Amino acid sequence: MAIKYLGIEELETGAATDPIWAINTASSSEIGVSGEVHIGIPKINGSKIDPLHIPQTWLAIELTRTIPRSQLLHASEFRTAIDNQLIQCVSAKSAASINSQEGADEERSRLAEFRRHVRAAGAARTLGKGIGEIKMVTVGNGADDDADGETQVIGGGEDDEEDSPKKGLTAGFLTFAERLPSKSDIVVLNEIKSRRTFSRKEMVYLQTLLKDKPKTHAAISKQLKSK
Repeated sequence: MAIKYLGIEELETGAATDPIWAINTASSSEIGVSGEVHIGIPKINGSKIDPLHIPQTWLAIELTRTIPRSQLLHASEFRTAIDNQLIQCVSAKSAASINSQEGADEERSRLAEFRRHVRAAGAARTLGKGIGEIKMVTVGNGADDDADGETQVIGGGEDDEEDSPKKGLTAGFLTFAERLPSKSDIVVLNEIKSRRTFSRKEMVYLQTLLKDKPKTHAAISKQLKSK
């Protein structure tokens, strides 16, 4: 089923009791990195701010579970986050379809474990450009472990050969990719879906690297054919 995305205009025509669902698309934003999205949403009447948190995941998140619909729609910060593609809102039907895909239970378990890690560690790297914050928390089984290296290009030694499969790939991507083979097929598939954005060269590298993981390999092959 094709995902139905909702703009602000469509959200404004919804019923006051309708939930608002969104997916994390930070990797497609002007910041261009994957991570948790944190946005401060002002209360309608008052000076207090409520935190809106969208974890780094491919699952759809119900935003109105923590912040009322009217408060979200009144907030310029929420609108700006959508305009700048930190998040994209989806219909309830699309959210249900996304959240029933294979691997959803494992992804929910990963997020629960990740939240426990964050509470225990509390350390995060933050990037922001006035449109909310993207936080990259270092943890071995979840978010990007080397988001700061995304602009670094691998070079030197044998990888500098013209036909090297690593030629031109970033340090951040290789750090992400080379810890995948030791994980289960469904966990790897979930991590790739959560990261969302890959160049064709990165996808070809992953296809070769993960050829022993049938579900992941099939998903990557399907994406490559559609490009």
